[in-house]
Amino acid sequence: TAYKTVGKTPLPSVGSTMQVVHDYVDEHRNCEDLAMSFVVANLTHRPPVWVRGAGVKDIGGSTGLSSNQKAHYNERSECVHYFASLFGGMPLTTATQKVDHATNFLGFH
Repeated sequence: TAYKTVGKTPLPSVGSTMQVVHDYVDEHRNCEDLAMSFVVANLTHRPPVWVRGAGVKDIGGSTGLSSNQKAHYNERSECVHYFASLFGGMPLTTATQKVDHATNFLGFH
């Protein structure tokens, strides 16, 4: 279907804001994590939960897409401004919850 859900809340249809977000992330090859944070925060009006998965490794580092730190952070700032404009404001709030060493999260091993 054209809808996905967060809990019992349907996400907007593919032909709407979600498609614009998807296209932006595809075009810039960056900010998918920020996009999801904006979508979820906009729907739930709740802060994010920080989760560190066991055995998860960041393969970006000094040779990946994020190797030019200044440019990377500038682009991510642009993403935040773009998403805030698109969603009509800043839905992100400060997170105070943390899950450390999550295993078998959503059925993944």
